Amino acid sequence: MGEKKRLDFKNKKKGEEEVEIEIQLSDRQKKELKQLLAECEDRDQRKQDFFMEQEWNERADCPCFFLLYKKEENRKRSLVCAVSAFIIEEEAELSAVTQAERRGEGLFSKLLDIACSVLAEHRIKQVSIRIKEENKIGRQILKHWGWRKGQTDCLMVLLPEQIEKLQQIQGYISQEPKRTIKYLKEDEITENWDKLVEVHASAFGYLQKESEWIVENYVSEGIKLWGYWAGDKIIGICFTMETEQDYFLSAVSIRKEEQQKGHGEWFLQKVLIELWKQRKGNVFLQVFRENNRAVRLYQKLGFSFKERLDTYYWEF
Repeated sequence: MGEKKRLDFKNKKKGEEEVEIEIQLSDRQKKELKQLLAECEDRDQRKQDFFMEQEWNERADCPCFFLLYKKEENRKRSLVCAVSAFIIEEEAELSAVTQAERRGEGLFSKLLDIACSVLAEHRIKQVSIRIKEENKIGRQILKHWGWRKGQTDCLMVLLPEQIEKLQQIQGYISQEPKRTIKYLKEDEITENWDKLVEVHASAFGYLQKESEWIVENYVSEGIKLWGYWAGDKIIGICFTMETEQDYFLSAVSIRKEEQQKGHGEWFLQKVLIELWKQRKGNVFLQVFRENNRAVRLYQKLGFSFKERLDTYYWEF
């Protein structure tokens, strides 16, 4: 991505409001943002999906953080709304958070307009954002500005008691000497790098370069990578991320030519049981709603729908 550098953008002030536009967050801004995210997570009872690190962005010259402050009665500034952009080449995926008690005041709409204007100036051609199904205000704002609705993703959850049921059949699924799964350490990832990337590319229909970038970012963030072998051939991978209470499962990949042979179900059963042995927490994953085959598999394993996220697009 090139050397990271911080550029000074002219802050926008209007009355009691001020917007800070940054390529990289300062320690002060990170602290303010983490506090805002924590407050919203506590209020909404869900983890906020928000990009905070410049390293996740491919464009080192493009602003990707937009912070809106308001002065309170004590005249101190308070961060009330934030938008961040995850940038790959000429596309940006936005994430946003607004202080719970200030939702409905038009802050998100105002900051979204500023963010899109700045991104357009830096040759970003398309932006997208995901909105929860119940977020009626967000939907109204995007429709008002002419954003088009795209795919719907579903957040699914598997409760510990459902994983325990899988544990009961572990003896059966373990009697497969030609099938093995393994959590890969750093040296093992390096040793099998090309094969792991190839599996991801084959499963999702990506170019090798695209999958290499995605897998590299997962690994660099310290997210666990699991490999699945049939005989001596790697045919599957997936990633697991842990919080204090929960697990998040992502990028479940089976080589295209090995799909619809029962490998995905066997692989996931083994990974879920391994997670259950470590700690009995909920397991979350996200899936495209119209991917009927994957949805049926997850439901078969005991996953249920928790919420739906619609993706909206804007092209400059």
